[in-house]
Amino acid sequence: MPTSDIAPPPTSEALAEARWQAGLRSVQQRLRAGRDRTPLVLPDFGDQHEEETPADADQAVPYWLRLAGAWGWRFLVLAAVGWVLLSLAARLAQVLVPLAIALLLAALLSPRCRSCATGCGCPPPWPPPSCCSAGCSAPSAWSRCSSPS
Repeated sequence: MPTSDIAPPPTSEALAEARWQAGLRSVQQRLRAGRDRTPLVLPDFGDQHEEETPADADQAVPYWLRLAGAWGWRFLVLAAVGWVLLSLAARLAQVLVPLAIALLLAALLSPRCRSCATGCGCPPPWPPPSCCSAGCSAPSAWSRCSSPS
């Protein structure tokens, strides 16, 4: 078979390289063409457009504004945390209210139960644990089971 003079199709890398070279030539031509033009001279307006910028950014903002910003974001974080806690409490109200009542009753009745456990002179049908529960449900147990004098 005779050899052919047909070149293989270019790869994508070769095409990318050719595009890059063409772009580079275009930029070089524009730069050469720009050198031939006379430069545009802008009028000098002096120091009107130049603003003095402080060396430190903290000096650019007044102290009271920095202080207000510092307190502001902290207040927003606290408000967000408070809102989350209140929304959780609203969702859990059916559990939290009875739990709070039970904790209050336990705190109020703990001295009475302590005295029942040490033997306060309850009548024989009232063992110490039932004395505590009866003290809560039956007001007459308070008069029967009084602390020793």
